[in-house]
Amino acid sequence: MIKSTLITLLLSSSALLSMHAFSSTIEFAECGENKRENGKEDCVWSDYIGGKQMPPWAVSYNTENGEYNSETVYICRDSGNVLGRAVKGVCYVPWYGREYAHSSNFQVLTMDPNNYEWRVETLRIDIDGNIKRPGKYLVKGSQEGSYPTYVCGVRDGHNIFRTGKLVNGHCWYGAGGREWNYHLSSGRVEVLYYTGYHAG
Repeated sequence: MIKSTLITLLLSSSALLSMHAFSSTIEFAECGENKRENGKEDCVWSDYIGGKQMPPWAVSYNTENGEYNSETVYICRDSGNVLGRAVKGVCYVPWYGREYAHSSNFQVLTMDPNNYEWRVETLRIDIDGNIKRPGKYLVKGSQEGSYPTYVCGVRDGHNIFRTGKLVNGHCWYGAGGREWNYHLSSGRVEVLYYTGYHAG
């Protein structure tokens, strides 16, 4: 009886610690939808109109280098708010082991270019209380189960730039019809920070 009670208490304590570790008190920016402030786009998810150019101030992630051409990679999300990369007007998102392509009905992240930066991270910044970056905020995509998703990017094993979603310490991205990932500790993951919030 005593042994059973101790096991129950230990399991309960473990569950509470787990809930605290992934609580939502981490600092992040949750960008608006199709909103403009003082005539400027500032951390906004803008609808992409098929066949048109990317909206002004679309956030890019270096260049996707192919064998025959090179295209700028933009941050996108599909109608379910799953983060991915937009190349040549198509939004590619990773989801449960596969890569899905959307040529319409997706949004592109836009920001004042002075208000964001990419930074290589190797620590679990997505865990509450692990590490703080004063004046910098992770850009939230959505929620997958109990885990929030944030914008991330990698240079994969073929030296190609991909963007995707940071979930539970991994940057997940789509390539070749499949879902792949790198852990933060790999040194290959960059995280997008919004820096447009100013005190006072």
